[in-house]
Amino acid sequence: MAIPESRQKPFPLVKQQKRILSAPHAYSRLYYDKRREDIDTQWEERVARDPELKGNRAKAFSHHNAAIRAFLDAETDEVKAEVERRRMADDFSDDEDVEIDDDDYDAIEAHEQLRRDKARHFHQKVFLHLLSGPF
Repeated sequence: MAIPESRQKPFPLVKQQKRILSAPHAYSRLYYDKRREDIDTQWEERVARDPELKGNRAKAFSHHNAAIRAFLDAETDEVKAEVERRRMADDFSDDEDVEIDDDDYDAIEAHEQLRRDKARHFHQKVFLHLLSGPF
């Protein structure tokens, strides 16, 4: 269901301050590729025990987050210190390259085009509003 245009949140015009990632989030950014197989295997085993979970994205995300927390808790002190150091140094970029499967590329491209069209339309409205003002 689409949100009516009048109820949409405006684009932030002030640069937002970046927040520091939580320890599990930082650990996930650093070590997810190494732990992905284990997390997926655990989830498949859980779905095999309880078939109602299949396709439930909310439960899958909850499982993923719990698994990451458990792996972080089980790590050595050196790894925990490295995660904390990287987290506090804010070594994570939102602009990091992300690998995209060819199947997902078209959907992402369409989504990005829609986002850009909405932004362009918003900027046009703001510009026209400013032109019609009493300045």
